[in-house]
Amino acid sequence: MEICRQQGVGFLELKKRGADIKVVPSKNKNKDCIYCGQCITHCPAGSFEAVGEFEDVEKPFSDKNKTVVVQFAPSIRTSIGEGFNLPFGADVTGKLAAGIKKLGAKNVFDVSVGADFTTIEEAKELIEALHGRRKLPMFTSCCPAWVKFVEFYFPEFIPYLTTVRSPHIILGGLIKTYWARKTKTNPRNIIVVSIMPCVAKKYEITRNELEINGLRPVDYVLTTRELIYLFKKREIDLQKIRPIDPEMPFGAPSGAGVIYGASGGVMESALRTAISKLSGKKNIKINFHQVNGMKNMKEARIKINGRSLNAAIINGTGEARTILEKMKKIPHLYDYLEVMACPGGCIGGGGQPVPIDAKIRESRTKGLYRIDGRKKIRLAHHNPIIKKIYQEFFEKEKNIHTVCHTRFSKKSKKPIKILK
Repeated sequence: MEICRQQGVGFLELKKRGADIKVVPSKNKNKDCIYCGQCITHCPAGSFEAVGEFEDVEKPFSDKNKTVVVQFAPSIRTSIGEGFNLPFGADVTGKLAAGIKKLGAKNVFDVSVGADFTTIEEAKELIEALHGRRKLPMFTSCCPAWVKFVEFYFPEFIPYLTTVRSPHIILGGLIKTYWARKTKTNPRNIIVVSIMPCVAKKYEITRNELEINGLRPVDYVLTTRELIYLFKKREIDLQKIRPIDPEMPFGAPSGAGVIYGASGGVMESALRTAISKLSGKKNIKINFHQVNGMKNMKEARIKINGRSLNAAIINGTGEARTILEKMKKIPHLYDYLEVMACPGGCIGGGGQPVPIDAKIRESRTKGLYRIDGRKKIRLAHHNPIIKKIYQEFFEKEKNIHTVCHTRFSKKSKKPIKILK
């Protein structure tokens, strides 16, 4: 209940007292769950779980007549190792890919490549805003719990959300369009499974506005915890398994794509590309330390093309509520806002391994930035894979809009399923 209140939601309430005490969903029509899952990761008794968690983890792999493609989120590579007694923040990208292959996936792709596409499209919107062709402020929209928070609690701010889809939705769309065409696979016979740090992603894939040609870009979402459970059930040990690389064409992201898993990573990635494109220079500032870190709220003044951009980087929707209330009175308080619903960003997501605390979140974040620092390519638009697909498939604006962009709308409260 405490973390739900801290998230600025207050959806969980007490019913009765003493021996009969219960935690129940609020019946108040003005309060709704945003599916951030922080109640799960913070419950000291482990009495909360996501609906259907663990029960159906093998379902995506059960249909042998389908082509099962699995993609994993940027943050998973530095968190899933904890389930196998590996050090906090250890990079297990290769071991993770090998483990997924053993489950029966035909192909294993890296959602960080999808993040490179999100970066380019978001940088486009930022550049348009700087040129006066789009309204400021601009809010990131990668986090489905944050988007739900805006759509339900602050619908007046919906126009400021960037229309760019989240990385796993973009990559799922590319798998069922570009990749399906390249491999001559019927997209209706492809099952896309996303491994996510987030329970809100389970909600995100049900949004009808994301469908492409009547198909959902992503068919299933498994959390990090669920994948650990499935690995152990199948006796797949990440300590012992021989690593392999994620497969091409979606296996080699830029460093900018990898840092999406940390608070500030989305904004930093977009700034790298926007500043590079606006300046026309090859050698630009890569690291924006003022936008990353573990604080719930960070402010930064970014110099971009001769203009100062007032930015705010927030993790936790409780802090976001405070900022949005301020922005009701001062609309141009910030030009650019990145919000992740979970503490530390995706590395602290509601689907991540437990227990979790500030030190663990920091270790996971440092692991992602170490990977970024080792990459030869650290700007999304310099990634050869991205260039190739923009030349071969995204040369048509219609394809970009269909696969990479979406819309948002005001949401009303819906009944929530309660497990007994």
